[in-house]
Amino acid sequence: IFRHILQNSKDPNSIVIFVSLEMTLNSIATRWRNLVGEDSPLTDRLYIVSNFDENDKARCLTTAGILSECLKIKNGLGVEIESIAVDHLHIIQSVSKETLNDIWQKIKDVAVETNSFIILLSQTTKGKGGSLCDRPLDKDASFNCSQFAWISSWIITIHQPLGSVQGETDLRCLSWGYVKIREKSKNDKVQVGQFQLAHYDINSGHLRQLTKD
Repeated sequence: IFRHILQNSKDPNSIVIFVSLEMTLNSIATRWRNLVGEDSPLTDRLYIVSNFDENDKARCLTTAGILSECLKIKNGLGVEIESIAVDHLHIIQSVSKETLNDIWQKIKDVAVETNSFIILLSQTTKGKGGSLCDRPLDKDASFNCSQFAWISSWIITIHQPLGSVQGETDLRCLSWGYVKIREKSKNDKVQVGQFQLAHYDINSGHLRQLTKD
């Protein structure tokens, strides 16, 4: 998503920010370089906010901490932030007995204050009852966040349609689809409820459409 946002941006100096609450800086940077290419002009337009300091101690970032870090980058560089991704909702530190609903609402406020498009990743109810997420997820699948669908403008779900057989085959499949769009348009290329199957290459991280076979 970040790559497409930057490729379609009219501002060559704008950036995207990945707020990582569990992945390491090196792993994210490596994936980004593999995705866009080592010599791509997009390489230097991704900034990472880590939940860990230089001594690998958790900083326990709150929504206020995320906003502060993003504004520090935005104002320090004098650039516009196209998009911020937060990975993930369920690790954001709560304060004063905040619920996940409260945190998600505050993250939406971060979008307004930074004038950017926020992508908030969420844990789901996957794995309950022994399920390996073969079945599509609905718009209320954000675990323990009852107002997720109400607060969000768009929701994209991703599941493993062949999760139960992937241990016995080399076929890795993902399915994604919009399950909620606040402002639908007749020109939308993807409609709510239409799931798209794709093959996922574990080594490269690339997706491709599945053939009929």
